[in-house]
Amino acid sequence: MMRWYADGYSVWWIFMILRMVIGTALVIGGVIFLLRLIKRENPIGYRNYNRALEILDEKFASGEISEEEYLRKKKILKDS
Repeated sequence: MMRWYADGYSVWWIFMILRMVIGTALVIGGVIFLLRLIKRENPIGYRNYNRALEILDEKFASGEISEEEYLRKKKILKDS
């Protein structure tokens, strides 16, 4: 009698391989996503830098600090 799976071999192995490949890709993708999320720059620190630069610009524009002091402090902010 002829069976649909041709003497013990079926096409289910194709689905098992696809499932393993997709599962492995999802795990690797998840690890890469988490690593990128962790390595991302701290947006709060970036905002603090911008705010400090804005305050420095305002003080220079209002005449509270000299140009030399402005340039020195701006350099300090950029270096840190």
